[in-house]
Amino acid sequence: MSEIAVEHRYAACTDPLPHAIRRWPFVDRDHKLATVLAELSDTDVSAVVVSGPGGSGRTRLAREAVAALDQGNRRTEWVTGTRAASAIPLEAVAHLVPPGAAATDTTAMWQALAAAFDAGPGQPRPLIVVDDAHLLDDVSAALVHKLVLTRMADAVVTVLGGARAPDLVKALWHDGLAAQVELRPLALSHVTELLTARLGGRPTSRTCQELHEASAGNAVLLREVVEAGLQVSRLDRYDELWQWDGDPVLTDRLCEVVRTLMGDIGDDERATMELLALIGELELPDLVALSSSDVVAALERRGLVTVQTDGQRPVARVARPLDAKVLCAAMPHSAASDFRTRLASTQCVRRWARENPARIGPLLLELGVSPADPPVLARAAAEANARSDSRLAERLARAALEHGPSVAAQTALAEALRWLADPEQAEAVAGGTPMQRHLPEGRSLAVTRMLNLMLGLGRWDDALALARTDRSSGGADALTGAESLLRMLSGDVDLSADPRPDPPATHAAAPWTSLASTLGLGLLGRADEAVVAAKRGWAALEASTSDTESQSVRAGLLVAELLALDLDGRVNRLEARAVELHERTMARPRSAADAVAALGQGLAALAAGRLQDAEHWLAEAASGLSACDPLGVLALCQAKQAEVQALRGEKSSAEAILLGVPSDRAVRCFDAELLLAQAWTAATAGREREAGRLALSAALTAGEAGQLALEGRSLHTAARLGRVGTVAGRLREVATDIGGTFAGLLAAQADAAVRGLGEQLDDVAAEFRLRGLRVLAADAAAQAAAAHRAAGHRRRAAASGALAVGLARAAGGLTTPALSRLSPYALSRREQQIAAWAAEGLSNHAIAERLVLSVRTVETHLAHVYDKLGINSRAALETALAADGPW
Repeated sequence: MSEIAVEHRYAACTDPLPHAIRRWPFVDRDHKLATVLAELSDTDVSAVVVSGPGGSGRTRLAREAVAALDQGNRRTEWVTGTRAASAIPLEAVAHLVPPGAAATDTTAMWQALAAAFDAGPGQPRPLIVVDDAHLLDDVSAALVHKLVLTRMADAVVTVLGGARAPDLVKALWHDGLAAQVELRPLALSHVTELLTARLGGRPTSRTCQELHEASAGNAVLLREVVEAGLQVSRLDRYDELWQWDGDPVLTDRLCEVVRTLMGDIGDDERATMELLALIGELELPDLVALSSSDVVAALERRGLVTVQTDGQRPVARVARPLDAKVLCAAMPHSAASDFRTRLASTQCVRRWARENPARIGPLLLELGVSPADPPVLARAAAEANARSDSRLAERLARAALEHGPSVAAQTALAEALRWLADPEQAEAVAGGTPMQRHLPEGRSLAVTRMLNLMLGLGRWDDALALARTDRSSGGADALTGAESLLRMLSGDVDLSADPRPDPPATHAAAPWTSLASTLGLGLLGRADEAVVAAKRGWAALEASTSDTESQSVRAGLLVAELLALDLDGRVNRLEARAVELHERTMARPRSAADAVAALGQGLAALAAGRLQDAEHWLAEAASGLSACDPLGVLALCQAKQAEVQALRGEKSSAEAILLGVPSDRAVRCFDAELLLAQAWTAATAGREREAGRLALSAALTAGEAGQLALEGRSLHTAARLGRVGTVAGRLREVATDIGGTFAGLLAAQADAAVRGLGEQLDDVAAEFRLRGLRVLAADAAAQAAAAHRAAGHRRRAAASGALAVGLARAAGGLTTPALSRLSPYALSRREQQIAAWAAEGLSNHAIAERLVLSVRTVETHLAHVYDKLGINSRAALETALAADGPW
């Protein structure tokens, strides 16, 4: 059914159609529109068939094509196929036939239609749009086919993908009379673009993900969900970001749209879909046993049910999540109860209850009978936590505790509450339970309570007291592994000693020891070893389905691995890994880990010199971490946020962010990063002496903690902020201790700056640029320009300065002290424009005419260009300007 038909179907709903709904942006269809217009301008093709699923934008595309073609005053006619009209011959095209034409004589009708469509000599052919042509009756289809065949009219024909169409409609593309354009559901990137345009601001990545999943990429459903969400503030702006909260609002209009897109379904088909809607997924043999193979096959053919292989077993699901929600909302309670009882008896549900109970968590909560026993509920709660579904975990754990005390259920509940930003209630649950640390369940509870005491409540001393345990075995379990991590986060560990904790003595300890190793080795600058440790941690997590606080390990590994890559200057790998880990996080339910993944994207964007992207990602991370910070990384996020603002010259914004950093934070291992952010903020304010002092303080703080890589970064920052003579020697020592190319580059830049070696600084800038380190490359090039200028090499100074300015511009408006000293040598926009035309060979007179300037003014501008670039002729312009090209 077309989008027009959908609107007609729900136009009678109680609520009026919001005006904004009719003005949604046209996203991801521009290239399709260009294809349609190009095909219609082709002399060999006079028609285009647009196919796609319901709600994919077929009608919208046809409308846009008509709007574009109407600019040439071409006559346009619109035909819409409907199910009701398909039973009446010629009903769809009756309005095109002049009055008096014989409705029973097809030949006479064709002659009248041809005469009506005769445009006359020298006039463009009329355009006929046939929307939902698969619903045309055979006679109407024959007339449309003949109009195209005889080239009496051009045609845009829309067809529902997979629908049965009249033979003569199919013949349009089968016989080569029409080109075919296929529309697919909107991808996540397109949904993000559309939401940003519609909302006039940036939505969070989780908002885009959830709305994409809810709508299944269907443009009509997406529009309805968003508009309904805006009306009831389910979709609202927080901290300058648009965020979705909760399930879609099932308004009358949305339900009607969903039912329209589902189409007419029989009672057996509805019952089958309702079964799937209640449980979410069911193995195909069990679904067939509850329904029939014919019914399931029919639903699959219509695209209402999908079947995918899960391992070696086919699993069926409702294709569109909104279909399932609408079906459940309209389902009578008695029918739902009966369906749940039938589902509970299926083989796969009983197997999942034994092997993976979180998979059927919502069903378990509703059953109240076997297989929903208390131990199963507690295990399901633990698995839900491991899957980052803290809300479901809380419900399952509370359901288990209704049957009596259970350490396993209390552990799962405390963890869920911790990740739902309720550390006080989490402590009430965990602290009110006997620890029994000699039992695995008791030690698991101690892990969650220890993390909550330090990271949730800031009570490090209490957490440390809880962590004391017998280590005479020389091994480590999850409790001692978590303790090692917390000591590292608190800054209570000197990393100059071996940062790797004792080898794990239990399976549950392996992820924790890998995480502590990844973080420690990364801060030491031993990136290769850190990456190996991270791989071990990820592998250990894959082998675990219900270990306590595994979501903490997962989020911690994300930060630790990306930080190790960042500190070693591996930008390409950092960016790729940040995207990969963010996608993994988005594939899980909404949780506080979303903000951690956004932080990872922000780290990568900052390292790559994409300052605007970094600003957006870090703002998303800070918003989420301010609400819930289960790892204690908000201060790191705020430090990076302030650094980005300072590097963009936004002094007030940077200062405001730093004022919001809590002084009583328990996590201190990122204190050096905060000092560096303060240094860049002072530099932006013109307080370069203070900036250099703060960078030196950062180096001292990192050095005292044994964080060699962070000390090296701090020393290098101090060198960029005017303290190069003070730090060059120590930076060389740190680079030697760390080893590796990147640390060597940092030291080489400082050495070259001290000695005023412009060519060596150019080499460093080129290497930074090759590695994707745009910010570092810009500063190195700026230092090279200063060195060349001091040595009297004006041409080299100009080339290095032009490169630095180009890199700063490409970074999104980068501002540093080194770059600010280039301002006398940077070309203005008018100078760039005139120099570019002069390099292309235009004369001064021609340039003056283009810009409506005097020739003397053009000559003056060129003289300034020659002086700034260190050249003395027009012939040298092209070479000198090449250094200021794109990144």
